[in-house]
Amino acid sequence: MSTAILAPGSRGRRLSKRLLQVVITLFGLLLLTFTIGRVMPIDPVLAIVGPDADQSTYQQVYQQLGFDKSLTTQFGIYFVNLLHGDLGNALLTGKPVVDDIIRVFPATMELATMAIIVGAGLGIPLGVLAAARRNSVSDYVVRIISLAATRRRSFGSG
Repeated sequence: MSTAILAPGSRGRRLSKRLLQVVITLFGLLLLTFTIGRVMPIDPVLAIVGPDADQSTYQQVYQQLGFDKSLTTQFGIYFVNLLHGDLGNALLTGKPVVDDIIRVFPATMELATMAIIVGAGLGIPLGVLAAARRNSVSDYVVRIISLAATRRRSFGSG
C-alpha cells in the first residue's frame, strides 16, 4: 500500500515533495535570519551594556547571549528556542520580543486589512474598466496608475 502512495505521479508523492520544499524553504529562511543577525555591523552586547561599560560587564553579557559559543551551537540554540516559541528579548527594551509582537499585531492587521480593502476596491473596478476599453486612453491611464502605485511601494521602502 505504501508503495502505491509514493508511486511516481501519485498525489502522495506530490504532497511529500511539496512538504519537503516547504521544510527546506523554512530552514533556509531560518538560516538567513540567523546569519543576518550575526553579520550586522551593530554589536548587540554594546547596545545592551552601553559604551561606558567596563570589560567584565561586557564579557558577562557576551557570555549570557551565547556569543562565546560556536556558530553551529548558536544556531542550534536559536532553532530550539524558536521551536519553543522563545523569540528572545529586544535589544533596546530588554522585553520579550513576543510581547512587542502582541502589542503591535492589532495595528498591523488593521493596516493590512485596509490595504486589501482599498487595493481591491480600486483595483477590481479599474481593471474591469481597462479590460472593457482595451487600448483606449482609459486603459493606458489605468496601466500608468497601477504601475505607479506598485512601484511607489518599492521605491518608498527602499
